[in-house]
Amino acid sequence: MTSTLPPFGISVQDDGADAIVRVTGEIDIESSPTLKSRLIELAQAGIQCVTVDMTETAFIDSTGLHALVVAVKELRTHGGKLVVRSPSKSAARLLELTGFDTLVEVI
Repeated sequence: MTSTLPPFGISVQDDGADAIVRVTGEIDIESSPTLKSRLIELAQAGIQCVTVDMTETAFIDSTGLHALVVAVKELRTHGGKLVVRSPSKSAARLLELTGFDTLVEVI
């Protein structure tokens, strides 16, 4: 029996000052550039708080973590912040082991 993971996808709900970025599927070497670009665009557009909702994210690797780090730096440059919401158990563990959870709020 094989399980199928949801395809990678990003949806953005933006109210002008804050944005929620919902990520589905896996954040890996193939999808992380797309995520990074979208997060940088939001930071450069003046969004003050970007919440990355990982409720439906099945997996994140080091390239995905790098995309988040780049986004944190870009948001801070523009006076904003990044929040990570509802990471899976394995994603939360990665954020903890790397110390990323000390850079941003994880809820």
